[in-house]
Amino acid sequence: MSEETLQRLREIATRRDREPDLIWPAALAAAEILVWQEQAGEARDLAMATIADFGRGSAGLAGNDTPLPDVLLWSAIRSDEDPVPLLRKAAEYLAPESLLGTRLVQIAESLSDHAAYSLLLGAVSRPDRPFTPREQAMAARDAADLSDAERTRLWVASFNKGKYSIARRLLEGTGHQPPRWPVAYWMAARLVADGEVGLATDILIRALPLWHPLKVWNVLPITVVMRPELHPAFTSELHAAGLARVDLSQIPGLAR
Repeated sequence: MSEETLQRLREIATRRDREPDLIWPAALAAAEILVWQEQAGEARDLAMATIADFGRGSAGLAGNDTPLPDVLLWSAIRSDEDPVPLLRKAAEYLAPESLLGTRLVQIAESLSDHAAYSLLLGAVSRPDRPFTPREQAMAARDAADLSDAERTRLWVASFNKGKYSIARRLLEGTGHQPPRWPVAYWMAARLVADGEVGLATDILIRALPLWHPLKVWNVLPITVVMRPELHPAFTSELHAAGLARVDLSQIPGLAR
């Protein structure tokens, strides 16, 4: 993605002479890119301006609870500000029953009992649960003797059941990479905790093609930047690899 393309996106995001549905999706995409570039202040200002101008005028915006609440929460954390006033101010621009308004209020109310970072999306912890007999049988075999299909099943089972030691053995014994983005994300966080940041970064870069957006404005896996468990692995190489894969072709208003 070129700087010229980003500037075009941000220009669309700040226009107010079009239908809202041709503006706010570009704003959400731009906010995600600003998070990826760790420009917390600009991301916060864009998120607030978008909510203030379109919160009650666009059912589409009000009906989506990502990524704006997390952008606001993360930007406040990065700026060492109290997130509560910011989140409550944003909620004032929305109908209380809207999905976006409800999410903003829920986060603000939860901050009295929870650490701010814990309320961001993208939690990495997985409870340790027992394997099924079939999964246990696969885990007991030499990883090198498993077929690719079996390795994929064991990766996913290790993720679902929180079996990091088995996943680690798969990685070290075969070089077989995590087959899905959530698995790679979880594995990278565990590697960071073990002090193997370079390996975590490598896994995330290799897994980027496996990340798929839920909405057209989800252009980057921004929880890698936001979550403290993953952030040490967010190197210049991962930053560049992510930007190189940004697809803005489906953003409404970009081509008009």
